[in-house]
Amino acid sequence: MHWLIENKGLRFILCGSSARKLKRGKANLLGGRAWRYEMFPLVTPELDNWKLLRVLNRGMIPDHYLKESYKKALRAYTQDYLKEEVFDV
Repeated sequence: MHWLIENKGLRFILCGSSARKLKRGKANLLGGRAWRYEMFPLVTPELDNWKLLRVLNRGMIPDHYLKESYKKALRAYTQDYLKEEVFDV
């Protein structure tokens, strides 16, 4: 991928990997050659009539908060977070 960026001028959107996991594998994180965008959770001004109980049960990630069928996405998110950021430290 690095070669494609440098030699072909291609651009990619990459997501889903923990920087900590990549660093353990001595990966080149393309520092200085890639833009970093972070996706943040919703904030209350973005929502009409937000509900505290819904926030406490689902969190504020848009896919979890806004969809009625949120349980599968929330379960996958928490399992990945616990595995990658808590247990493997």
